[in-house]
Amino acid sequence: MTIGYPEEDENGVEDSINLVQSIIDHKFTAWIFPLPVIPISTTYISKNPYPKPETLPQNYWDLLYISWHYDLKVTRDLIPILTGGIKNKLVRKFVQIMIDKIFSNIDYIFLQLKNTKGEFSKTFSQINLNNTLGVIKSIYWLIRITAKPQ
Repeated sequence: MTIGYPEEDENGVEDSINLVQSIIDHKFTAWIFPLPVIPISTTYISKNPYPKPETLPQNYWDLLYISWHYDLKVTRDLIPILTGGIKNKLVRKFVQIMIDKIFSNIDYIFLQLKNTKGEFSKTFSQINLNNTLGVIKSIYWLIRITAKPQ
């Protein structure tokens, strides 16, 4: 779902939160991705401003968290299926544990985004994957996230 149109307000986001909560309550197997709308030059929204954390409705971060929290739960439930092709039981178990650990830390990041209304994103804003230093920084952050105690 897209979110962040200039005319969107807290009530519209609350409707989206209620929709997501309904999906969760009914235990549907679904991935939900609330993404801010990005103006593209060839579309009717090309004149919209780029979304910034401070311009998004405040409850956007609540929507983002509950959606991603559920996405990670759905994917965790599918881990045995996704790793079923790994014949070596020890390797399969190791991969499952690593996926679970990484997902727990991704969930933590989304919780921090929710709690700080997006300010936590600035922690990662200087990473540029178009140069060697940026790639090294991203690898550092991935290792740091993975190694973080639960």
